[in-house]
This record gives sequence, structure tokens and C-alpha cells, in this order.
Amino acid sequence: PQAEAATRVIPLRTEAQLGHCIRAGFDSVVSVPVRLHERLLGEIDLFYRSAPVLTEDDRSLLDALAAHVAGAMEGLRAGALEREAAVADERSLLARELHDSIAQSLAFLKIQVQLLRDAVRRGDAVAMERVIGELDAGVKESTGDVRELLVHFRTRTNAEDIAPALQ
Repeated sequence: PQAEAATRVIPLRTEAQLGHCIRAGFDSVVSVPVRLHERLLGEIDLFYRSAPVLTEDDRSLLDALAAHVAGAMEGLRAGALEREAAVADERSLLARELHDSIAQSLAFLKIQVQLLRDAVRRGDAVAMERVIGELDAGVKESTGDVRELLVHFRTRTNAEDIAPALQ
């Protein structure tokens, strides 16, 4: 149980219990629990060729080491969560940008294609020319929007080196 985990010396007695360690010449393992705020994250195992005698100072030192390891693990976890959040935010921004520009442009182009079909069916050359002009303008606008999005999402700004990002 997590609450009962404590630094302890465990003698290696049988082949069934870490036999490969016994064959390598190890006699004992010191198990040090790694905790963060009373939550057990894991353990540090130190293997010895002869049974160690741990003083209270030794135990305090090992527990302090384990606390530092727990803090480092938590820092890594928090950093990973921050990176995940940043990726999610960027994906959300990209989705909004795509919806606000590209998706609306494509919907406009779809309407124009339907108007062109109707004009072709009626044989209305003036309407066909007008719709073709609208389609041409819509495609140019969409191409511009895509280029703008690509430039926006490729540019990485760094507070210490903003001049190259602006260029």
C-alpha cells in the first residue's frame, strides 16, 4: 500500500526473487519510494553486493533524493501537459481560421458553380460570364487565404529573436 511504502533493505534470498541479480553477485536491494504529495510515483532500487546497514541519516538522504526525483518527474509531467495544451490551442486556432476563411470561400464557390450550371442550362451567356468572373475571383481569394494561413502557421516568433520572424 502507498501509505506504508518506506525506504527498506530487501535481502535477495532465492533464485525466484530476482535470480539474475543474485547470479550477478548482488545480495540486497535498497528500495526507496518516490512520492509526491503522499502519492506514490514509483521507487528507486539500489543494488548492493553485501547487505547495507542504513542509518537514519542514510534514510533521510535517500528520501531527500527521492523527493528531488519526484519533483523532477512532476516538472516533466507539467511540461508535457503544457506542450499538449499548446498543440491543442494551435489546432483549435487552425480549425477556426480554416472555418472562417477557407470553408466559407468553398461554400461561396459551390453556390457559384450551381449558378453557372443554371446559366448553362438556360443558355444565358451574360450570366455565365458573370459567374465565371465570380468563380475566378473566389478561387484567387481562396488561394490568397491559404497562402496567408500557411505563412501564419509557419512563422514562429521568439521573444528574444523577433527580427527574423518579422522578415
